[in-house]
Amino acid sequence: MKKLIMVLGLIFMLGFIDTTEVNAEEMAYSVQAVLPDNQKTDVSYFHLTMKPSQEQELKLKLISYSDKQLEIEVIPRDAFTNNNGMIDYSVDNPTLDQTMPHSFTDLVSEKQVVTLKPKEEKEVSFQLKMPETSFDGEILGGFFVREFNGNASSESDQDAQQTQESATGVQLENRFSYTIGVKLIETDQVVKPEVQLGEVKAGLVNGRTSFLATLRNVKGTTLKKATVEGKIYKKDELLYTTKKDKLAMAPYSVFDFNVSAENEELMAGDYTLKINVTSGEEKWNFTKEFKVDKKAADKLNKEAVEIVKQPTNYWPWVVGGMGIVVVGLLGYIVYQKKRN
Repeated sequence: MKKLIMVLGLIFMLGFIDTTEVNAEEMAYSVQAVLPDNQKTDVSYFHLTMKPSQEQELKLKLISYSDKQLEIEVIPRDAFTNNNGMIDYSVDNPTLDQTMPHSFTDLVSEKQVVTLKPKEEKEVSFQLKMPETSFDGEILGGFFVREFNGNASSESDQDAQQTQESATGVQLENRFSYTIGVKLIETDQVVKPEVQLGEVKAGLVNGRTSFLATLRNVKGTTLKKATVEGKIYKKDELLYTTKKDKLAMAPYSVFDFNVSAENEELMAGDYTLKINVTSGEEKWNFTKEFKVDKKAADKLNKEAVEIVKQPTNYWPWVVGGMGIVVVGLLGYIVYQKKRN
């Protein structure tokens, strides 16, 4: 019963990730935060009030339920926003906004691999040191915990970027994994999120033609319960619309909002994006013109799956041909009159 209560409690941890539906008897291990005295709220993850330059130990308790020896990997990670508009911790070295002054992984000691004997409980400690300069808002990260398989978990920046683009918020691994969240604050000053629009381009999402608008949260606060609606125009004609709600963005993070082209063939030319972001009383409206060149469109169309070909518009050719015929006839008539 004690084991079952502990596992159920883990479900409510910030950023909890579970790969499959399991019960307590199937779990090889579990993890919980050892909350310190400067815990700010009554939650199961670290929500700490800190001071500039403060140093502190962050402790996690690992509990083995297995009859075998286990190796558990505990990896500090930064919170990022995946391209489904969810806060995620599943990537090493994610792409974060360039305005971020301090990331969680810059402040905490490196990952550890912990060996657990059968049925053993063990604490693992990480050293945290806050920046010298005070800040408002929050630093958001977490400890990603999984069974160690002997492979290096660190990814190159390119691999991390590819993983971030495909991340869904649910860890698609065969190993059970958890995330224990960490939220660090120094003041009670309210910081409002600020959304900015970055690059807009044509692309593919899961092999489907799309238009991708990079949204940036450039403040140290979480954007919550956001609604985003994007529209793509060509010569004032509305082509595509995508609207999503209940989205979130981690502090100082970016993600590509996907305006689906409904898997239609992408055409080269000049386009206009209009995108609206709403979170509570906060609203941001953006309009941006962009261009898709023929080379890029052809490449994306070739790589897309089950693409729907745009119908060929023959009318310009028909009208042009008729014009040539008419001009030719008029010229012939004038020529015959001059001969007579």
